[in-house]
Parts: sequence; C-alpha cells; structure tokens
Amino acid sequence: MKLRKYRLKANLTQQELAEKVGCSKAYISQLENHNREISVKLLIHLSWILDTCPCKLLDYYKCTHD
Repeated sequence: MKLRKYRLKANLTQQELAEKVGCSKAYISQLENHNREISVKLLIHLSWILDTCPCKLLDYYKCTHD
C-alpha cells in the first residue's frame, strides 16, 4: 500500500491523518508498514482525504484514474 507516499504528498503527519479518519497514529503507522489489513471503509475514507483513488493507494497497476 502506498499510504505513506500519499500522506506525505498531502503534507500530513501520521497524527493529523489519524485524527481526520478517527483512528490512532499507531494504526496509521501499522498500515504504512504493512502490519495491518485495511477495511474497505477506511480505504475509501483515506482515499477521499488524500485526494486519490483507492486503487492508487493499493498500488493496483491497472488503475486508470488520475
């Protein structure tokens, strides 16, 4: 998952992103380090906040969205 890349592109800290989605900084860290699975609901919420599509966050190579 490319969460860290898009979080940094949005100029957000882990803490700021966690507050926006309603989870802990530790959870964001675990997602970025591939230590946790992500729910579809959270994936969609993160993609909305980070102004990208879910397939880009997942690094899905067939993504056709900009």
